[in-house]
Amino acid sequence: MSIVINLLPDLRQVRLKERRQRRLATVVSIMVASTSVGILLLLFVFAVGQQAVIDSLSKNINNKRQTLESKPSLIDALTAQQHIASLPIVWAQRVYLNRLFDAYEQANPTDVSLNGLSISVDNVIEVTGSAGSYQSVAKLAEAMSQENITFGKNAKLTNQPYFRGVNIRSASSSSSGFTFSITASLSSEAVSGN
Repeated sequence: MSIVINLLPDLRQVRLKERRQRRLATVVSIMVASTSVGILLLLFVFAVGQQAVIDSLSKNINNKRQTLESKPSLIDALTAQQHIASLPIVWAQRVYLNRLFDAYEQANPTDVSLNGLSISVDNVIEVTGSAGSYQSVAKLAEAMSQENITFGKNAKLTNQPYFRGVNIRSASSSSSGFTFSITASLSSEAVSGN
């Protein structure tokens, strides 16, 4: 007796299985491709939208810049604002020159007028002016050297003078009187206001 095996149904099953696998691979490939195309489209739409927003903001910035540049007093306002911001610094570094004016008042110079005043970095003060006589200039120099010792606010003989090394640097006679220059070193008390 012989047995005959029919292999045809097995081949058919193998072919059907291969077809299903090919269909599945095709469907998966189509889905992956569709998803990729969708993501690319979303990224493109996002990039175009972002570029539109950037262009709009750039145009807005340029419009505002042109508006600001068209205002003639803007630079002056910014400069004034910077000056106002620097006032506390300047105020903290001020020099108390009212000591000089106390000495000027004490000398009571009816014929002395001050024309210039300068202070160097190392606290040397130079006063320039004109006077009717050399005696009036000498009286002002003496009053400066005695400020805080014999007169002035809280003056005592034991105090240090506010102006040290008072020197009449120049005094020249002219048709209208004397022109003079007096120099002195400011003490730390005069500078700090103590």
